Amino acid sequence: DSVASRGLGDVYKRQAKKQLALRGITTAELDPDELEILVHDEEVKLRGRLKNYSLAALIAALTLGHF
Repeated sequence: DSVASRGLGDVYKRQAKKQLALRGITTAELDPDELEILVHDEEVKLRGRLKNYSLAALIAALTLGHF
């Protein structure tokens, strides 16, 4: 894995921990497989948001080009 990938993995883990904290759950209460699933879910959500932002930026750039 590249340094950037590992850095993003940390972001996903922090997001998963935040979601658990909001629900009043600690990472110690989960087994490693459950935690991995939550981290993966956060990865999917964040990647989806990035794709949406990228698409919105592209549409904005194309729209502004017409003025």
